[in-house]
Amino acid sequence: MPALGDKFKPIVLELIREGKTNGEILRHLEEVHHVRIAERTLTRRKGTWGLSQDTNKQEVLLEELIIKYFGDGLTNSQIHHICQTPKGKNVGYHKLRHLLQRKFGFNIHFTTTAAINRELDPEGVERRSKQVLKRRMFNVPGLDYIWSVDRHDKLEKFGITLYGFIDAYSRKVLGVFVHTTNNNPCHIGYYYLQLVKQSGGIPCWTITDCGSETIELAGHQINLMRQFGNIEDLDPDQSHQFTKSVHNQKIKCLWSQLMKHYNSHLIDQLFDTEKEKKI
Repeated sequence: MPALGDKFKPIVLELIREGKTNGEILRHLEEVHHVRIAERTLTRRKGTWGLSQDTNKQEVLLEELIIKYFGDGLTNSQIHHICQTPKGKNVGYHKLRHLLQRKFGFNIHFTTTAAINRELDPEGVERRSKQVLKRRMFNVPGLDYIWSVDRHDKLEKFGITLYGFIDAYSRKVLGVFVHTTNNNPCHIGYYYLQLVKQSGGIPCWTITDCGSETIELAGHQINLMRQFGNIEDLDPDQSHQFTKSVHNQKIKCLWSQLMKHYNSHLIDQLFDTEKEKKI
Protein backbone atom coordinates (compact mmCIF):
# COMPACT_ATOMS: atom_id res chain seq x y z
CA MET A 1 0.00 0.00 0.00
CA PRO A 2 1.26 3.54 -0.73
CA ALA A 3 2.53 5.75 2.10
CA LEU A 4 0.80 8.93 3.21
CA GLY A 5 2.89 11.36 1.14
CA ASP A 6 2.51 15.09 0.64
CA LYS A 7 0.09 14.56 -2.25
CA PHE A 8 -2.53 13.50 0.34
CA LYS A 9 -2.32 16.80 2.25
CA PRO A 10 -5.16 18.51 0.26
CA ILE A 11 -7.33 15.41 0.76
CA VAL A 12 -6.77 15.35 4.53
CA LEU A 13 -7.31 19.13 4.74
CA GLU A 14 -10.64 18.83 2.91
CA LEU A 15 -11.76 16.03 5.23
CA ILE A 16 -10.84 18.15 8.27
CA ARG A 17 -12.87 21.04 6.85
CA GLU A 18 -15.83 18.67 6.54
CA GLY A 19 -15.51 17.94 10.27
CA LYS A 20 -14.27 14.35 9.91
CA THR A 21 -12.64 12.67 12.91
CA ASN A 22 -9.33 10.82 12.71
CA GLY A 23 -11.16 7.49 12.51
CA GLU A 24 -13.32 8.69 9.62
CA ILE A 25 -10.27 10.08 7.82
CA LEU A 26 -8.45 6.75 8.21
CA ARG A 27 -11.45 4.84 6.80
CA HIS A 28 -11.71 7.23 3.85
CA LEU A 29 -8.01 6.87 3.04
CA GLU A 30 -8.20 3.09 3.18
CA GLU A 31 -11.46 2.67 1.22
CA VAL A 32 -10.95 5.34 -1.45
CA HIS A 33 -7.18 5.66 -1.79
CA HIS A 34 -6.07 2.24 -0.50
CA VAL A 35 -3.81 3.83 2.10
CA ARG A 36 -3.77 2.02 5.42
CA ILE A 37 -1.89 3.70 8.28
CA ALA A 38 -2.03 3.90 12.07
CA GLU A 39 -3.77 6.81 13.77
CA ARG A 40 -0.45 7.86 15.30
CA THR A 41 1.02 8.18 11.79
CA LEU A 42 -1.92 10.33 10.69
CA THR A 43 -1.50 12.57 13.74
CA ARG A 44 2.22 12.95 13.04
CA ARG A 45 1.63 13.81 9.37
CA LYS A 46 -1.04 16.37 10.31
CA GLY A 47 1.46 18.01 12.65
CA THR A 48 4.08 18.12 9.89
CA TRP A 49 1.57 19.72 7.52
CA GLY A 50 0.38 22.21 10.14
CA LEU A 51 -3.16 20.76 10.18
CA SER A 52 -5.41 20.10 13.13
CA GLN A 53 -9.08 19.58 13.88
CA ASP A 54 -9.17 23.27 14.89
CA THR A 55 -8.36 24.34 11.32
CA ASN A 56 -11.98 24.03 10.26
CA LYS A 57 -13.24 25.78 13.40
CA GLN A 58 -10.84 28.69 12.86
CA GLU A 59 -11.96 29.15 9.26
CA VAL A 60 -15.65 28.97 10.18
CA LEU A 61 -15.10 31.50 12.98
CA LEU A 62 -13.24 33.79 10.60
CA GLU A 63 -16.06 33.59 8.05
CA GLU A 64 -18.62 34.34 10.79
CA LEU A 65 -16.62 37.39 11.92
CA ILE A 66 -16.39 38.75 8.38
CA ILE A 67 -20.13 38.20 7.86
CA LYS A 68 -20.81 39.97 11.19
CA TYR A 69 -18.77 43.04 10.24
CA PHE A 70 -20.42 43.25 6.84
CA GLY A 71 -23.81 42.79 8.52
CA ASP A 72 -23.04 45.72 10.81
CA GLY A 73 -22.62 47.96 7.79
CA LEU A 74 -19.07 47.37 6.58
CA THR A 75 -19.24 47.00 2.80
CA ASN A 76 -16.91 46.19 -0.05
CA SER A 77 -17.41 49.71 -1.37
CA GLN A 78 -16.17 51.18 1.92
CA ILE A 79 -13.04 49.05 1.89
CA HIS A 80 -12.45 49.80 -1.80
CA HIS A 81 -12.90 53.50 -1.00
CA ILE A 82 -10.21 53.23 1.67
CA CYS A 83 -7.89 51.34 -0.69
CA GLN A 84 -8.26 53.98 -3.43
CA THR A 85 -7.26 56.92 -1.22
CA PRO A 86 -3.60 58.06 -1.14
CA LYS A 87 -3.35 56.76 2.45
CA GLY A 88 -4.81 53.34 1.63
CA LYS A 89 -3.09 52.33 -1.59
CA ASN A 90 -0.95 49.20 -1.31
CA VAL A 91 -1.19 49.03 2.50
CA GLY A 92 -0.85 46.00 4.75
CA TYR A 93 -3.51 44.72 7.10
CA HIS A 94 -2.26 46.73 10.10
CA LYS A 95 -2.67 50.01 8.22
CA LEU A 96 -5.97 48.88 6.65
CA ARG A 97 -7.35 48.06 10.11
CA HIS A 98 -6.29 51.48 11.39
CA LEU A 99 -7.92 53.26 8.45
CA LEU A 100 -11.18 51.30 8.80
CA GLN A 101 -11.26 52.16 12.49
CA ARG A 102 -10.70 55.87 11.89
CA LYS A 103 -12.97 56.24 8.86
CA PHE A 104 -15.92 54.00 9.75
CA GLY A 105 -15.49 53.17 13.45
CA PHE A 106 -15.02 49.40 12.99
CA ASN A 107 -12.63 47.79 15.48
CA ILE A 108 -11.67 44.68 13.50
CA HIS A 109 -9.28 41.95 14.62
CA PHE A 110 -5.96 41.75 12.76
CA THR A 111 -6.69 38.21 11.51
CA THR A 112 -10.00 39.30 10.02
CA THR A 113 -8.46 42.38 8.42
CA ALA A 114 -5.70 40.25 6.91
CA ALA A 115 -8.31 37.87 5.43
CA ILE A 116 -10.30 40.77 3.96
CA ASN A 117 -7.13 42.34 2.55
CA ARG A 118 -6.07 39.01 1.03
CA GLU A 119 -9.48 38.58 -0.57
CA LEU A 120 -9.72 42.09 -2.05
CA ASP A 121 -6.06 42.65 -2.96
CA PRO A 122 -4.34 39.26 -3.47
CA GLU A 123 -1.73 40.69 -5.84
CA GLY A 124 -0.77 43.41 -3.38
CA VAL A 125 -0.47 40.92 -0.51
CA GLU A 126 1.72 38.66 -2.66
CA ARG A 127 3.88 41.58 -3.73
CA ARG A 128 4.40 42.81 -0.17
CA SER A 129 5.11 39.31 1.16
CA LYS A 130 8.13 39.07 -1.16
CA GLN A 131 9.59 42.23 0.35
CA VAL A 132 9.41 41.29 4.01
CA LEU A 133 11.95 43.25 6.00
CA LYS A 134 14.78 41.34 7.62
CA ARG A 135 15.47 42.59 11.12
CA ARG A 136 18.90 44.17 11.55
CA MET A 137 20.80 44.75 14.78
CA PHE A 138 21.60 48.39 15.57
CA ASN A 139 23.71 48.96 18.68
CA VAL A 140 24.55 52.41 20.03
CA PRO A 141 26.87 52.72 23.08
CA GLY A 142 25.32 55.89 24.50
CA LEU A 143 24.16 59.47 24.14
CA ASP A 144 25.61 61.61 21.34
CA TYR A 145 27.56 58.67 19.96
CA ILE A 146 25.63 58.64 16.67
CA TRP A 147 23.63 61.41 15.07
CA SER A 148 21.19 60.14 12.46
CA VAL A 149 20.49 62.66 9.72
CA ASP A 150 18.02 62.71 6.83
CA ARG A 151 15.74 64.92 4.76
CA HIS A 152 11.96 64.85 4.39
CA ASP A 153 10.50 65.64 0.95
CA LYS A 154 6.78 64.90 1.33
CA LEU A 155 5.91 68.61 1.37
CA GLU A 156 8.37 69.61 -1.35
CA LYS A 157 5.56 70.02 -3.89
CA PHE A 158 4.28 72.89 -1.79
CA GLY A 159 7.69 74.55 -1.40
CA ILE A 160 8.38 73.17 2.09
CA THR A 161 11.36 70.90 2.79
CA LEU A 162 12.69 69.57 6.10
CA TYR A 163 16.04 68.34 7.32
CA GLY A 164 16.27 66.53 10.64
CA PHE A 165 18.87 65.36 13.17
CA ILE A 166 18.20 62.90 16.01
CA ASP A 167 20.35 61.20 18.62
CA ALA A 168 20.29 57.51 17.66
CA TYR A 169 20.54 56.32 21.28
CA SER A 170 17.82 58.37 22.96
CA ARG A 171 15.91 59.25 19.76
CA LYS A 172 15.87 62.84 20.97
CA VAL A 173 15.12 65.26 18.15
CA LEU A 174 18.19 67.49 18.01
CA GLY A 175 16.86 69.76 15.30
CA VAL A 176 14.44 70.04 12.40
CA PHE A 177 15.23 72.75 9.85
CA VAL A 178 12.60 74.09 7.45
CA HIS A 179 13.56 75.70 4.14
CA THR A 180 12.55 75.89 0.49
CA THR A 181 15.31 73.41 -0.38
CA ASN A 182 17.14 70.59 1.38
CA ASN A 183 19.55 69.81 -1.46
CA ASN A 184 22.12 72.54 -0.82
CA PRO A 185 25.29 71.08 0.81
CA CYS A 186 26.13 74.45 2.40
CA HIS A 187 22.76 74.55 4.16
CA ILE A 188 23.15 71.02 5.53
CA GLY A 189 26.69 71.73 6.72
CA TYR A 190 25.47 74.91 8.42
CA TYR A 191 22.66 73.02 10.19
CA TYR A 192 25.23 70.55 11.53
CA LEU A 193 27.56 73.31 12.81
CA GLN A 194 24.62 75.07 14.49
CA LEU A 195 23.76 71.88 16.41
CA VAL A 196 27.41 71.33 17.37
CA LYS A 197 27.49 74.87 18.75
CA GLN A 198 24.22 74.42 20.66
CA SER A 199 25.14 71.03 22.13
CA GLY A 200 28.72 72.01 22.96
CA GLY A 201 30.26 68.92 21.39
CA ILE A 202 30.44 66.62 18.40
CA PRO A 203 29.12 63.09 17.94
CA CYS A 204 31.48 60.18 17.38
CA TRP A 205 29.58 59.22 14.24
CA THR A 206 27.16 60.84 11.83
CA ILE A 207 25.01 58.74 9.51
CA THR A 208 23.37 60.00 6.32
CA ASP A 209 22.26 58.61 3.00
CA CYS A 210 24.50 58.91 -0.06
CA GLY A 211 23.04 62.16 -1.37
CA SER A 212 25.42 64.86 -2.58
CA GLU A 213 23.83 67.37 -0.19
CA THR A 214 25.60 65.70 2.77
CA ILE A 215 29.17 66.28 1.51
CA GLU A 216 29.73 69.45 3.56
CA LEU A 217 28.32 67.82 6.69
CA ALA A 218 30.60 64.80 6.27
CA GLY A 219 33.61 67.09 5.78
CA HIS A 220 32.85 69.10 8.93
CA GLN A 221 32.38 65.92 10.98
CA ILE A 222 35.68 64.40 9.84
CA ASN A 223 37.65 67.65 10.30
CA LEU A 224 36.27 68.23 13.80
CA MET A 225 36.99 64.64 14.82
CA ARG A 226 40.56 65.01 13.58
CA GLN A 227 41.05 68.11 15.73
CA PHE A 228 39.04 67.28 18.84
CA GLY A 229 38.23 63.58 18.77
CA ASN A 230 40.33 61.65 21.29
CA ILE A 231 38.60 58.28 21.26
CA GLU A 232 40.80 55.23 20.89
CA ASP A 233 40.09 52.72 18.12
CA LEU A 234 38.04 55.30 16.22
CA ASP A 235 39.53 56.59 12.97
CA PRO A 236 38.39 60.21 12.41
CA ASP A 237 38.28 59.56 8.66
CA GLN A 238 35.64 56.89 9.33
CA SER A 239 33.53 59.06 11.65
CA HIS A 240 30.94 59.71 8.97
CA GLN A 241 29.03 56.83 7.42
CA PHE A 242 27.12 56.92 4.16
CA THR A 243 24.40 54.31 4.10
CA LYS A 244 21.31 53.38 2.13
CA SER A 245 18.32 55.51 2.98
CA VAL A 246 16.32 52.42 4.04
CA HIS A 247 19.04 51.52 6.57
CA ASN A 248 18.90 54.92 8.27
CA GLN A 249 15.91 53.76 10.29
CA LYS A 250 16.26 55.94 13.39
CA ILE A 251 15.53 59.17 11.53
CA LYS A 252 13.07 57.38 9.21
CA CYS A 253 10.96 56.54 12.27
CA LEU A 254 10.77 60.25 13.06
CA TRP A 255 9.46 61.04 9.57
CA SER A 256 6.99 58.17 9.81
CA GLN A 257 5.55 59.52 13.07
CA LEU A 258 5.50 63.01 11.59
CA MET A 259 3.45 61.77 8.62
CA LYS A 260 1.00 59.81 10.78
CA HIS A 261 0.30 62.49 13.35
CA TYR A 262 0.84 65.79 11.56
CA ASN A 263 1.70 65.82 7.86
CA SER A 264 -1.15 63.66 6.54
CA HIS A 265 -3.77 66.18 7.66
CA LEU A 266 -1.65 69.08 6.39
CA ILE A 267 -1.10 67.42 3.00
CA ASP A 268 -4.83 66.76 2.65
CA GLN A 269 -5.56 70.42 3.32
CA LEU A 270 -2.91 71.56 0.84
CA PHE A 271 -4.22 69.22 -1.87
CA ASP A 272 -7.79 70.38 -1.24
CA THR A 273 -6.70 74.00 -1.52
CA GLU A 274 -4.83 73.26 -4.75
CA LYS A 275 -7.90 71.54 -6.24
CA GLU A 276 -10.13 74.48 -5.30
CA LYS A 277 -7.76 76.89 -7.07
CA LYS A 278 -7.83 74.78 -10.25
CA ILE A 279 -11.62 74.68 -10.19
